[in-house]
Amino acid sequence: MSKNQLDDGTQAQVAVVRSPFSAAALTIEQMSILKTQIAPGITDGDLMYCLEIAKQAQLNPIIKEIYFVPRKQNIAEYGQPDQWVTKHDPMIGRRGARTIARRKGMTVPPTTGYTIKLFPYLDPEGEWQEKRDLVGWAELEIEGKKVRKEAAYSVYKQTTKKGEVTQFWKGMPTVMVEKVAEFQLLDAVYGLDGLMSVDAGFLDGENASLPIQSLKKDKAKVIDALSSLGIEYTINGDTITVQKAYAHSAVLKSTGFNHHDGVWKITVTESDMLDAEILPKPIEETPIAPKPTKPEKTSKKTSPKSDLMKLLLGNGITTEEAGRFVEKTFGDLSDLKKVEDIISPDNRETLMNQIKAFLNPTLPPKEEKPTQTALFEGIPPLDEDDEKNPFGE
Repeated sequence: MSKNQLDDGTQAQVAVVRSPFSAAALTIEQMSILKTQIAPGITDGDLMYCLEIAKQAQLNPIIKEIYFVPRKQNIAEYGQPDQWVTKHDPMIGRRGARTIARRKGMTVPPTTGYTIKLFPYLDPEGEWQEKRDLVGWAELEIEGKKVRKEAAYSVYKQTTKKGEVTQFWKGMPTVMVEKVAEFQLLDAVYGLDGLMSVDAGFLDGENASLPIQSLKKDKAKVIDALSSLGIEYTINGDTITVQKAYAHSAVLKSTGFNHHDGVWKITVTESDMLDAEILPKPIEETPIAPKPTKPEKTSKKTSPKSDLMKLLLGNGITTEEAGRFVEKTFGDLSDLKKVEDIISPDNRETLMNQIKAFLNPTLPPKEEKPTQTALFEGIPPLDEDDEKNPFGE
C-alpha cells in the first residue's frame, strides 16, 4: 500500500502491486485491465515477470509485439506425484521478432517461401529415414551472402494436449512453416533476446504430458540419436538430461524424453547406465546383417530423360507435377540433346532456379537490373528547355 497525491489535492490510499525487479508499480485497476485484455488468468507474479521481460526486450504487449502465453508445468520433485500448475511465459510472433531485428540493424525483412522435399526423421526404432514433408524457408542477404533457414512441418507443427494439430497449423500450414523459418533465421542472425516463438512447439503442457519412461532396450539408440543430432547431454545416476534443445523438441518427445522445468529428462535402469556412460556410438555386440541387395547394373546407361526426372523428384516436384513443369518450362523434349543440355552441370543452377520458381509461383524469378545507362538507351538528348536530368549529365 502507498499514498498517492490526487489531482484535486486530497489524500487517498491506493492499493498497488510493486515489481520485484524494479521500482515500477501497478495499481489494482491497471493490473485488472492487463489481466482482462492481455493475459486472462495470469497471476500477479507471472504478470510482473512477463512485463519485466517485455521491458528488457523493448516490446509492447498492448500492440501484440509480445504475448504472455499460459503453459501447464509439472512442478513436483522428481519421483513425487504430479503437481500441475499454469504458468505464463513471454513469447513473440513475427511482429515481435522483426521489431527486435530492426532495432539490431535489419533494414529489409527476410524473403520467405515453402516447398515439398525429402526431410530426415527418426522412426520409433531409432533409425533415420526420409519422407516428403512441407518445408518453409527464409532468406536474408548479409554482406553479399545469402543466409537461409528451413523449418519442416513435422518438426515444428503445434499440437494440443490430445496430440491434435492446432487450428492455425491445420488451416494455414504453409504460412506457419514460413513464419517459423523466419523466426529461426532472425534469431540466428540478430539474436532475439532468448525469447521463444509463439508459433511453434506445444501448448498446455503437451511437452510435459508423457511420463518418464525406462528405455532399457532402446538406450543405445537414444544415445546414438543424441550424438548424431549434435545434442549435448549429461548423465547423473539413472537420468539422462538434455538442455537447450528447443529445436529438437519433437524428436526428444517421440523418443520418450519428458520435459520438466525447462529441461528434457529420461531414465534408464542402473545396470544399463554402466553401458550408457561408455556408449557414444551404437552397440556393436550384435551387428545387424545387411539386407541382400541386387547387384548394380553398370552396363546399362540411363537416359537423359530418366536423369532429368530424378533431379525433379529429388528437389520437391512430384511425379504428377513433372509433366506440367516440363511442358511449361521447356516445351517439347523429344530431342535428347536438348535434355542433355538442360541437365548438364553448366546449366544446373538455372534448372534449380526454374524448379524453385515453379514450386513458388508467387515469387517472381530474379531479373538482372538494368544499368542507369541502359535505362536511357534510345532517348534523344535533352534540349535546353527540357527539365534537367535528375540523374546527372
